Amino acid sequence: MILWLLSGVVVLTIALFSVIRYKWINAIIATVLFAIYFNVFTLPSLTFLIFMIGIVLLVVELYIPDFGIVGIIGFMTTVIALYLLLGDVTALLTTIIYCVLAVLLVIFIGFKLGYELSLSPRFVLTTSLNRQAGYVPAKEHQALLGQIGEVIEDLRPVGKIRLNDSQEVVEAMSQLGMLKRGTPVVVNKVVGSKIYVKYFERVGE
Repeated sequence: MILWLLSGVVVLTIALFSVIRYKWINAIIATVLFAIYFNVFTLPSLTFLIFMIGIVLLVVELYIPDFGIVGIIGFMTTVIALYLLLGDVTALLTTIIYCVLAVLLVIFIGFKLGYELSLSPRFVLTTSLNRQAGYVPAKEHQALLGQIGEVIEDLRPVGKIRLNDSQEVVEAMSQLGMLKRGTPVVVNKVVGSKIYVKYFERVGE
């Protein structure tokens, strides 16, 4: 029953938000829900193990920016496991679409409620922040509201942008979805030292 799978996906996605302190609880609940979906209590568990390996790789990808091979392998592994279980391409595609929509919906609702994604420190800049390097002190961030810039390090969702006017480099977080390098953005919100940006559509595009 696909409801078990979707419930597991939702629980696992919720764990990505910083408001969730004990993420391992979500991981256990999601694993149980996935196990029920794969009916591991009455059927051979090899397909389930393949699926879980894929899920683990997908989670690892979230903590290793710019190392997409792990995510690709994880995605393919989960797809293979689902196909082995379902045995039908149409059912497989439908299931994948439902799962993707579930993830996007949870993330969208989380952002709307003001929650932030809690990712590995690898997603946070490790470069020394100083004026000579073109960085802006946190107390000056509020003045950046409304400024236009360009992504110089993929926002997944955290990365670096360069402001057009001053050429200053700041750490920023995408408000919705990943933004690739070279994407024009506008500073849409500032909360403390955190800068939130969204896609900026240039005139004529």
